[in-house]
Amino acid sequence: MLNLAYIGFMAAGAYTTAVLVLPKATLAGAASYVLGLQWPFWAGMLGGIAAAGALALVVGLVVLGRRLEAEYFAILTLVVVIAMSTVLSTQSGLFNGVEGLINIPQPFGQQLTTTSYGTWFLLMVAAFAVLVFVLAYRVQRSPFGRLGRAVREDETAVQVFGKDPFRAKLKIFVLGGMVAGLAGALTVLYVGAFAPASWAVGETVFALSCIMVGGSGNMFGGALASAIIVTLFVQVPSLVHVAASNPEVLAEVQVMATAILLIVVMRWRPDGLLGEPVGLVAKLARRGGAARQPAAAAAAAEAAVGAEAPSKQPRMVTVLRPDLAAAASGAASGAGLAGPAGLAGSAGSAGAAGPDTAAAAALEVRGLTKRFGGVTAVDDCSFRLPAGGIVGLVGPNGSGKSTVVEMISGFLAPDGGHVLFRGRDVTRWTPSHRAGAGLTRTFQSARIWARLTVTENLLVAAPGPGREALWRGVLRPRATARTDARILGAAEDTLHEVGLWPVRDQLAGELSGGQKRLLEFARIVMSGATLALLDEPLAGVNPVMADTIVEQIRQLNTARGVTVLLVEHNLKVVSALCPVVLAMDAGKIVAQGTVQSLASSRSFAEAYLGRRGSRAAED
Repeated sequence: MLNLAYIGFMAAGAYTTAVLVLPKATLAGAASYVLGLQWPFWAGMLGGIAAAGALALVVGLVVLGRRLEAEYFAILTLVVVIAMSTVLSTQSGLFNGVEGLINIPQPFGQQLTTTSYGTWFLLMVAAFAVLVFVLAYRVQRSPFGRLGRAVREDETAVQVFGKDPFRAKLKIFVLGGMVAGLAGALTVLYVGAFAPASWAVGETVFALSCIMVGGSGNMFGGALASAIIVTLFVQVPSLVHVAASNPEVLAEVQVMATAILLIVVMRWRPDGLLGEPVGLVAKLARRGGAARQPAAAAAAAEAAVGAEAPSKQPRMVTVLRPDLAAAASGAASGAGLAGPAGLAGSAGSAGAAGPDTAAAAALEVRGLTKRFGGVTAVDDCSFRLPAGGIVGLVGPNGSGKSTVVEMISGFLAPDGGHVLFRGRDVTRWTPSHRAGAGLTRTFQSARIWARLTVTENLLVAAPGPGREALWRGVLRPRATARTDARILGAAEDTLHEVGLWPVRDQLAGELSGGQKRLLEFARIVMSGATLALLDEPLAGVNPVMADTIVEQIRQLNTARGVTVLLVEHNLKVVSALCPVVLAMDAGKIVAQGTVQSLASSRSFAEAYLGRRGSRAAED
């Protein structure tokens, strides 16, 4: 998302630093401004950084929580800058209005000559630039930075693995605002003056041009583009005699040259001069000091010496969330994976639930209702899923299956009814909160993080409340790398098992449709979820890959104990995987049983085939 409020945060840092280091305004003075505390320059800089961060926090809380499209977000942040400029220009009591602040004390200005002061300040700016670069470098390569890139790709997919995209975006937004505040503080201390004309919208376009030319995902590219634009298109034109003698011509030449460069780069290098670095995961084990043998290689070695029988199941990955795994296994042992009697449907129920069914249910849906205007998409829908079971949900298009999945996963608020997960009412929980408790899902179209590698997709899906803390990646990079290396081991095992090991370092967006589906199942394994809602996982998959996906769904349920609700149109697949099937039509459960028993049901035939089809089937 394009943040055009950066220059406004820079102005906040500059103004705050200025009024903190300036002496108190007097009636005899020409300027009028607030505060005037006459602090030392370093305290003024800290105050400017804090003020910019606070402003970014307020703006972020307003604009980031509205789920705006990228272009609207850019416009709204630009409006923030225009509003700030208008207010500060007209309200002279704040920072002296349109005339701005002057005679701002410079650090060590009285102890140094003009030449030595410039050299000293250049060294100070270079030191801060290195500090900011190291900070950004560590953030980009940390688990938090990886999460931020996943949010950039698809924040909806991030939520189904227990991550909060709003909090991640807000942290990045505030951190960027604080860096802008630092830039403003350094600017005002060097120049000694600051006014609204110093931070016009054109300055935002200039900074944005540096990012787009260099590459938004590469810090070296941004630094390179800044050097090129500042040197070639700002300094060089000022040396030309005609431009130097005519400031208006100089400004026009600078803008035109920058615009031409931007057009050329966007035409032939849309990702910038330097693209986003790919393959950072390959360095995790080395940086973390971990050296390991993938599980598949170990299994092959055992097979070579005859230690493993051919019929033995492949070793499964250890679930990363033992709390959820223990709860699921305990519930499953009590339930015994009941058949139709273990499900409490509405119409057409095969039997009443036993006394222990409610306690053993991994998921219970009670009277869910959803209306869109005058259309009732889901009408008093109720059913239960036994812990550790796999249940199919079938029905014609428009019957409400996907709407039910949306409400169960939290992406759609029901108009009535309740959703109980492991005995707790989660109806009002956010999708990320439900996923954090162990309830995840897939979508009809595979939603992967396209510009992350296959392995990085798995690392983002792994639980990581503490591991993905922003401060941890900045202050403890080695410890973070060691933790990441251990999780990388589980990811490698999972990639071997689902058949994605050969493409582990490939960008996820380059995978085939079937491979993307396998990647979704691999992410579910890494998340440690205990319940998965699979929404048409075979949609758009070729028949050869479909067999592999069916086997992965079976392994997900039988070998890993994940409770599965399978929404699928392919009745052959549903029959092979699901001992219990729910038939849905017009927003209600109309029948329940096996596919074979439902085939003889008139209500199911009418729902799936229509009335003419049902009469033909009876004949």
